[in-house]
Amino acid sequence: MVGRVNAVAAAMKYGLTIDELSTMELAYSPPFSAAMDVLNSVANMADNDERGINRGVGPQGFVELWDERETGDYCFLDCRETPDAKPFMEKFPDHWCNIPQGEIYKRFEEVPEDKAIVLVCNTGARAYEAQIMLEHKGVKDVQVIRGGMAALKKWGADL
Repeated sequence: MVGRVNAVAAAMKYGLTIDELSTMELAYSPPFSAAMDVLNSVANMADNDERGINRGVGPQGFVELWDERETGDYCFLDCRETPDAKPFMEKFPDHWCNIPQGEIYKRFEEVPEDKAIVLVCNTGARAYEAQIMLEHKGVKDVQVIRGGMAALKKWGADL
């Protein structure tokens, strides 16, 4: 934690850009952290937001899309592991589907071609990765729920 606080403090003091944060080298130890620190990931996501690559909505935007689900124009695709998605698939079988992020390429034929895709995960990170994967396969109408289920719960969305 101290290392991360030090990195953020230095970034703030020296006014690092998003690009500099995304490529900043930070020490790590495999049992305790990833080679790409969360600061790098956040900066990469911010850069992709600025460039229009990461498109998404917050909790209120999700609720607005969810309220329009009966039109049939949306597929709410949960890219968490199946046990996490199962309660929502059972509660909303016509509107909630599940393809774990790690299986997107393998199960790509299950992604509806005629609907806008709204990606959901726990925090938004897996949904963002799934968005990149789907767009790589040619799916353009994809949105991520920023902050994922954690943000929806904190906001008070009732699902």
